[in-house]
Amino acid sequence: MVFLIAAVMMFTMMENPSAFAADLPTGGNLDETPQNLTVELKEREAGRPYFMLKWTNPQSVKELVQYWDDLGEAPFEYQVDMKVGDGKWRYDAGESISGNSLHGGYDETGDFTVDDATYDPIDAGEFDTIDIKANIYHFRVRYAFLVSNDEEEYWIYSPFSNVASVGTKAFYKEVSDWAKSELQKANDLGLIPDILKGTDMTKPITREEFAKLAVVL
Repeated sequence: MVFLIAAVMMFTMMENPSAFAADLPTGGNLDETPQNLTVELKEREAGRPYFMLKWTNPQSVKELVQYWDDLGEAPFEYQVDMKVGDGKWRYDAGESISGNSLHGGYDETGDFTVDDATYDPIDAGEFDTIDIKANIYHFRVRYAFLVSNDEEEYWIYSPFSNVASVGTKAFYKEVSDWAKSELQKANDLGLIPDILKGTDMTKPITREEFAKLAVVL
């Protein structure tokens, strides 16, 4: 009798994927995050820069993508958040973040869960140039899952992944306007020692800082 009841319940849930979704990790929360996120600065043929993000999908996420793909649905996606330097994350600033479907990536192992993305903030209209010498760009990625049933439709989200960064750490916190161009030239020539990077350039130099600056020079 127990077997028959269980069989009927399974058949009913398979007929109604949205009912089955409540028993999946994505039914009420999404604990897994994209793992081992990395980012590289790339250039298109015309020399226009963009960012290439790569991450690892946990096995449970791969299985969920496979499950929904078998049903002919694609409610899973990744979303990319970014910030420049010490600025706010776009998400924390109340801006919308977006990505694309996790369905459809294929590799030599037969895995078709997407695990990379290109991110072009110039195309997105976020800023006009990417200055890798003067800024550091930070990225993080999360999963988004669309829950849909007869009554409502809403998104649930995973926590964000690790932060991946690329660029040059700002080599000063404070500096007089008249000195910025000269300091930029010095930094481009490799004359700013690590001990001075991120320090307040309006304060007196210490003996140790002066010694390391002299060695670099």
